[in-house]
Amino acid sequence: MFNERMAGTEPTRYTFNDLTVWRTALPGIQNAVLPPSSDRPNPRLGDGKLFVSVFAPGCIYALEAATGEICWRRELPYLASACVELAAGLLLAKTSQTLYAVEPASGSIRWEFCPYGAEGESLYSEPVVDGRRLFIGDRAGCLHCLDLNSGETIWKRETSEALNRQVNATAAVTGELVITATNAALALAYGAEDGSLVWKADLDGPCTQHLFVVKDQVVVVTESLYFLAPGTGELQGLLRWPGFGAAFATGAASQVALIRRPSGDESGKYEKPDQCYRESETLLLFEGTQLVREIVCSAYASAMRFSSSTGLLYTSGLSGLDILNADTGQWSHTLRPEKQTSGYGLPEVVENRLYTVDGDGIVYALEHPHLDAK
Repeated sequence: MFNERMAGTEPTRYTFNDLTVWRTALPGIQNAVLPPSSDRPNPRLGDGKLFVSVFAPGCIYALEAATGEICWRRELPYLASACVELAAGLLLAKTSQTLYAVEPASGSIRWEFCPYGAEGESLYSEPVVDGRRLFIGDRAGCLHCLDLNSGETIWKRETSEALNRQVNATAAVTGELVITATNAALALAYGAEDGSLVWKADLDGPCTQHLFVVKDQVVVVTESLYFLAPGTGELQGLLRWPGFGAAFATGAASQVALIRRPSGDESGKYEKPDQCYRESETLLLFEGTQLVREIVCSAYASAMRFSSSTGLLYTSGLSGLDILNADTGQWSHTLRPEKQTSGYGLPEVVENRLYTVDGDGIVYALEHPHLDAK
């Protein structure tokens, strides 16, 4: 197992100005970026357009990917989610009350799913699509299966009778199963076709992040990191860190990456509230359940995602964007803004471009740094 500090292999440093192809300032933005609970990018690229989810005021923008020209804006009646998703010719957008299926070309709404009305907040998880079926959890403790084309309910299952049974986690689909987790410290698998309960497994705390599958194991993040057999829920691996917890995790192929931070009890020992994040933020890399690298990352890194386009790992946070070669454990590049903002959406990465949005609502198309740069 390697332990490497970020300064050990100096990354190539860029400002956003160094790499900007175009930038577009979205009008009327209060706070564009909601910290994500999944590894989906914001903005999302599809059919030559970039689709941006804006937290406040809640709305969706479509921009021309080549030029940054605004194509349309769809206002939402509440604060928007951290991302949008594209599936079967539909753009899936949501607030914490309603899920919307939007026509990507025009921004018109095809259907809405609002399980409990416009009072309170009922939808924190993101939708997951498998063929014609869409799965989403709610804060009343239910998992819904909807018809993707119509938004009609196919089945609905209550996950438990526990008081804190909110399904805030974003589910994973593998084979014929949809697997989710709850704030009541349960992971559950249902038959995707009929909603039959296949298995359930106890966790050591609530799960509010996305579940994902790596190397034939489903990964569940609480304060700990669980590796479960998808077909049975059998525990394949469990990782805990005394005094620390899992802040965010993502995976690709055989790799799992995790940002580790001091737990609530541990962070209380520091004189300043943010001191623990500056001094102790660590990125852990695994091959399956085996820890292979421990790397100090930028302070305030909040989320990350692997890109299938480049094979690299991208982190976002208050400081900007960082790019890691997970195979070597070396930070390749850091991208920093000219002025501080409230954070950045996870970047969309396609060939030689990076697309991201900052908290002020500025959407960037950036030239991707050279992959062989030192």
